[in-house]
Amino acid sequence: VAARLADGPSGATWVGAVYVETAADTSSSLGDASRIAYGEAKTDWFGSALSSGDIDGDGTLELIVGAQWAPTNYPYSGGGRVYVVSEDMELDTFMESDSDTSGAEAAGFSVSSGGDLDGDGFDDLVVGAPYFSGSGSWVGHVYVVEDASVTALSDATAVFTGAANSYTGYSVAIVGDTNGDGFDDCVVGVPGDDAGGYERGSALLLLGPIASTASLGDAVVQIVGDGSTYGVGASAASADLNGDGLPDLIVGAPTNNPYGATSSGSGAGDVLIALSPVAGLLDPSAMDGRIHGSGTEELGRSIAGLGDMNGDGYDDFGAGAPRANSDAGTVYLFFGGEP
Repeated sequence: VAARLADGPSGATWVGAVYVETAADTSSSLGDASRIAYGEAKTDWFGSALSSGDIDGDGTLELIVGAQWAPTNYPYSGGGRVYVVSEDMELDTFMESDSDTSGAEAAGFSVSSGGDLDGDGFDDLVVGAPYFSGSGSWVGHVYVVEDASVTALSDATAVFTGAANSYTGYSVAIVGDTNGDGFDDCVVGVPGDDAGGYERGSALLLLGPIASTASLGDAVVQIVGDGSTYGVGASAASADLNGDGLPDLIVGAPTNNPYGATSSGSGAGDVLIALSPVAGLLDPSAMDGRIHGSGTEELGRSIAGLGDMNGDGYDDFGAGAPRANSDAGTVYLFFGGEP
């Protein structure tokens, strides 16, 4: 469990924390978790994003933890770090934004691992930094890391840059092998993209292997919003919902007006489902499934593939609606099955 605004054990503010519970844990308090890791300094927001994967090939999973404002000790100013946390919960290994050239890009705002993009037998890592400003404001960066020894994100295998105000990398997801070619693939969320109309957003599917010369223009699928769906790509995940052996794409679009693609308070939200294999430019009318939220709950602000929760042979997924129930929030569980 990630808690990016948790105070540190010495009282430093917004250090952030990650709590690991095991099956043997019986306490209802996160403070009693079996293992706890805290960020290194105030306002790091350690726990901005959380994933896991065996990126060093030792047979055990590492936690991948984003700390989007590290290491400046001041909020909204750090380039960001991504920590690789092993079983001892020590923060010995991290990958860091080059803050001299990237500024407050918030690397680690999103992270994803648990898949092998290049087929070398090691899990790879994708890192989103949606607040990078280069040729324009909030262009965004996405780093594809296929070498666990990398310490500077600028040395990643591939670095993608978006357009002005696109927030490229707001979400990233290694989604498995969607086309059955033996390489895992990844989705990059661009919720401020204007491809389908002003700030309707998009989610881009890039097939593995991803070369150093790759660009966002190599995407084989672009899911865009329509006149009632904005912020497409604010979240993304995958699950084999129809049991055909291929992971299907699940994309969140939590807003319903053109002024809230990356902020809150904007509408009911949607979850869009595309069954693999899929290709081309798709809007919500072309989706295999579309789940609409209610009120201003922002359904689809977060999404997670969950595996087969009910043992029926189909994967399932969860979707968060953080503003449901007067901002108390709700998590919905959706079961897979035949279309």
